[in-house]
Amino acid sequence: MNSIRISLVATSVGLILVSFTYYILFGKNKDTWTLAGGESLGHYDAVTNIIGEILKKETKANIILKNSSGSGENLKLLEQGETDVCLIQNDMPGHSKVRAIATLYSEVLHIIVRENNMTFSKLQNKNISIGSRGGGTENLALELFKQFGISKEQAFWRNEGLAQGLKSLETNQTDAVCVVTGLGNELLSHSMSANDFHFLDLGNNPISRLAHSYPFIHSAEIPVGVYTIRPENEIPAKKVKTIGVKVIFAANSNLKERDALELTRIIHENRSLLAKKYPLMSQISVPGHDGKLQFPIHEGAQQYYDKNEPNFLQVWAEPMALFISVLAIAWGLAIAIREIFIQKKKDSLDQYFEKVEILTGELINNPIKERVQEIASELHEIRKETIQKLVSEELAANESFVIFQRQLHTAQQLVSESSRSLK
Repeated sequence: MNSIRISLVATSVGLILVSFTYYILFGKNKDTWTLAGGESLGHYDAVTNIIGEILKKETKANIILKNSSGSGENLKLLEQGETDVCLIQNDMPGHSKVRAIATLYSEVLHIIVRENNMTFSKLQNKNISIGSRGGGTENLALELFKQFGISKEQAFWRNEGLAQGLKSLETNQTDAVCVVTGLGNELLSHSMSANDFHFLDLGNNPISRLAHSYPFIHSAEIPVGVYTIRPENEIPAKKVKTIGVKVIFAANSNLKERDALELTRIIHENRSLLAKKYPLMSQISVPGHDGKLQFPIHEGAQQYYDKNEPNFLQVWAEPMALFISVLAIAWGLAIAIREIFIQKKKDSLDQYFEKVEILTGELINNPIKERVQEIASELHEIRKETIQKLVSEELAANESFVIFQRQLHTAQQLVSESSRSLK
């Protein structure tokens, strides 16, 4: 086998190895997605169900949906690796494993009370429902009430979901219910319609009270009639000023860039379908476009946002790096194999050295004329055979071959001298 064939075989082996490794590391699509939403029949639950449906249709993957108490529990699930993606409020204190995929929509703080003229001062030392413990509503509500003069010790805080909170308000067990949710919450609509409840207005520019202590919020309002069920009774009758927070579709940092890129593409390319099924999803946007993003954007999602479609190098950078590395290994292997064959060729040349050495020894001892002629023929055959092997690359044209040729030439000169002396 000549050196060119050796290199070709080694390169082919390298290509096969690269292809196999690429398939194992990059070629296999994610076949199971786990999505964490919120309480059953709530907004988070509805959104994850819709995204799950589209994700399943686009990828043919197995979709697992998890219910939770909301942002707080979703963060824990994400940190523990029990979910791939989830919905969280942008104001939640996160951890290093959280990465943003997309901003889905805005949620607003609703404070529901029984009295139409309720004020913050009247809620001091009262029972106030603030959602599940560790959830997004609890954090925001406690900070807001503090800014309005009601510290954690100056009220009785109840940790309960929205459904239980509204029931407690109906039965006078609590005096106010706080919930951060998207506008048009169905459960809230039915409760507001069935009871004489009202929304507490936070006054002009409520965000100014929290601008420094709670930066990831924005000014918002509850529009007139957004919770209306019966046309004759608009709820609310006038717009209510409040504060809002973005809902982030977040992933674990361990999610592969390829999968995050595909997920981001699917969400943005199906915006119209998502908005049709859930109107709030018409607000889907690039995370942090307003400058207020608590979590870094996932590298895979960033590739989509940089140019909407990744360029060649972005998509193939890792496979190309792997290909070059394996090709370098294959090339090194080819060189090593070639050196082994060269060494074997050198070993085969040694036998010719030995033959010439023996024949030269005979010439020095003055053989008879017939033997001199035989030696001449043998040397001629050795030269002919080694030249043929050199042409077919069965011998290497290296320094050893040059030395051998000199030795052979010397032996042939001795033949000529012996022939002349015998004449």
